[in-house]
Amino acid sequence: MRLIFLNHKLNGDALIIKTIYTLPSGSKRKFTGNYVYSETDGDFTGTNTFIAYDDDENDTQWTCEGTVSVFR
Repeated sequence: MRLIFLNHKLNGDALIIKTIYTLPSGSKRKFTGNYVYSETDGDFTGTNTFIAYDDDENDTQWTCEGTVSVFR
């Protein structure tokens, strides 16, 4: 598997992470996470999206969305 870390952006309490990785079969997975930091809990909580596709992101095989907490 080949992982490409696209970028991350921390703007105040908001964190955005984007990555793309390629499986041995050649299909790709794009991950996007949007999180907000909580001073009370000491972690980032938010949503993420996975998109599976072959050569073109517009040719989506499946998507998955969920909520996540990122702890220290």
